Amino acid sequence: MDSFKTTEDASGYDVGESPPSHNEVTAKRTSSNSSFEDFLAELSEVFATCVAGDLEGEIIRWLDRLATELGAELCTIGEFYETEKQPRFMYQWQRGDQPEPLITPKDNYIRRRLIAGQTISIAGLDEIPVEAVSTRELLKQMGIRSGLWVPMLVERSVVGGMGLTMMSQERNWPTQIIQRCQLVAEVFGNALMRRRKLAVIEELERFESLITDFSFKFMNFDADIDAIIDEVLGDLGEFLGMDRVGYLKVNAQENSLMPTRQWFAEGIEQDRSVQYTDVSAQFPWLTARIIGNEPVTIDETDQFPDVATNERQYCENLGIQSFIMVPAMLGGKVVAALALDSMNSLHIWTDGIVRRLQIVTGMIANAQGTSTSAAHRSGYPQLRCSDFQGVGRFHQFVTGGGGR
Repeated sequence: MDSFKTTEDASGYDVGESPPSHNEVTAKRTSSNSSFEDFLAELSEVFATCVAGDLEGEIIRWLDRLATELGAELCTIGEFYETEKQPRFMYQWQRGDQPEPLITPKDNYIRRRLIAGQTISIAGLDEIPVEAVSTRELLKQMGIRSGLWVPMLVERSVVGGMGLTMMSQERNWPTQIIQRCQLVAEVFGNALMRRRKLAVIEELERFESLITDFSFKFMNFDADIDAIIDEVLGDLGEFLGMDRVGYLKVNAQENSLMPTRQWFAEGIEQDRSVQYTDVSAQFPWLTARIIGNEPVTIDETDQFPDVATNERQYCENLGIQSFIMVPAMLGGKVVAALALDSMNSLHIWTDGIVRRLQIVTGMIANAQGTSTSAAHRSGYPQLRCSDFQGVGRFHQFVTGGGGR
């Protein structure tokens, strides 16, 4: 395959050469464009059919080809996640033993520009603005003399960034090279986004399977219901990667919110001081939302409204980064709630997760009610095992029937 790399300066022709004739320029550009079009077509075809398990290997292989063709010495890809305040470095291709790649959590200037959908082209370090002194120092320490970084845009959202850098010399990044990198980044971005969506579907499928297992557990009416609830809370916490999971009884008439069962991940302090204690006075905003049958989803503590002073302070004191509490209704009234929190990482609470947590909360409340009333045992009226089966219906929900 012909190379489409270039050492053009800003004027459009090779450094050190006399300006070529019009015919020579036309022929060169035609050959280069044809070569890149072939490269892009092959790249697009490969990633359009690439399965998730082969994606990493293909990205590494194509970064190799891209860096070679464009004459770069280091090619990197970083992926951005809403649940992470910093980018996650993914893959790199480099010639020889080079320093760590640029797209790292320390790179705030580059990251901010990429998140905003902007391309950064730096022929030399003196082009970095004065206010980005930390970035200039970082590049200098890494031995990087020139770089080009383009965002990976998918459906108008930035899912990551791709960078090409030089250590041996400074160089310009002509418009043609920038445009080609943007096209390649779009292909990589789409492939990575497809993998993310598949991962969401697979996770929710596993969640649905877990709910089905829970329903069978609760159909064993002779078992110790509290022991089953504790087991369910533990399974749920481990599945979702939570640090604490609590089940609360709700009494709308008395405006009360009382934790009754709790699970703690390994290494988390087991504070049971609020168990069997009405916490409604301590958390008035949260109580009002739950009694009003409104789920409370806090991806990060900055999302608490100003009126939720106590709730925010509680989370900050314990180091809770993400929090969710979902109510469940039985007989037309809210009778229970499920609370989950994470101290080690942020979580995005999608509609799919919220709905399934409501199902689990309702199952626990229903099981507690039926365990005290033999008349209801045979009917198990509110929730049935069959209500939580059917991957076909689940796929419809995830992909087009009601959000993630």
